[in-house]
Amino acid sequence: VRLTSYLPRWKANNRKKSDGESISNKELSITLTDKVQLMKDRKIGFTMQWVKGHAGHCGNMLADYMATRGVFCGRHGDENHIQIKDAAEHEK
Repeated sequence: VRLTSYLPRWKANNRKKSDGESISNKELSITLTDKVQLMKDRKIGFTMQWVKGHAGHCGNMLADYMATRGVFCGRHGDENHIQIKDAAEHEK
């Protein structure tokens, strides 16, 4: 089942699952729903594709790099950044 099919249902059900429990990562769901709608409103075409994490997928490695760098920069400032090996190297 695609994520995009869950988002509208979760929004309509106030982020509750079929058993009445709240979904995990409710705030992430709200943000993602808002961003997907913004893209649709701006008529920006996009697709979402699940990939296994930490399996050498270039896009996933780049996302991990950006998340790690964002945390580091938030703690230590951007001028103190460290260089992490190019994510594309992992796909070779």
